Amino acid sequence: MYDNVVILGRFSVAGIASTAYSPAGGAILFSFQNPSDSGRDVIIRKHGFSIPSGAAATVIGNITVSYQIVRVFSVNDTGGREMIPSCISSIKTEPSCKIRIGSTAALVAGTRVPDFDRYTGKTVSLKVGDMAQMDFETTSVIVLKPGEGLELTTRTTLPAGVTLRPGVMIEWDELIAGQI
Repeated sequence: MYDNVVILGRFSVAGIASTAYSPAGGAILFSFQNPSDSGRDVIIRKHGFSIPSGAAATVIGNITVSYQIVRVFSVNDTGGREMIPSCISSIKTEPSCKIRIGSTAALVAGTRVPDFDRYTGKTVSLKVGDMAQMDFETTSVIVLKPGEGLELTTRTTLPAGVTLRPGVMIEWDELIAGQI
């Protein structure tokens, strides 16, 4: 995919919220931050969102979510819980990214500037038991420079009393900044 670049490592993480909750429209379900001091560029290879079958959640109709690039991401979102990545392959390096999932409620926005446009065509509607995976390697590659990130947000407000327990997965490469 990228010629003449040195990939320091390929990493992945997957997880599910601890309990079901009811996010409002525009709520942050998941955040992925490439810290400004990382010295690395990040290539998002795959990203998925799910409401697993049997989750302690109810969804009446659909929920729509979207992926959004975040620029000038200087302070990570808070709340939820940190997700610890697994190493797929590495040249003796640890992942530099900071990853959070809303565990009992949506995340609280950190200091960042979301892109005005969300990824057109990256919005999915789900019901309990559905799984959607976006493979950016084959559709549109996302490259995050130091100080940038990716968030998964809701586009719709759930009806009163309706909850969900979202799950996410992400796979990425880290390389020395400036190679691409």
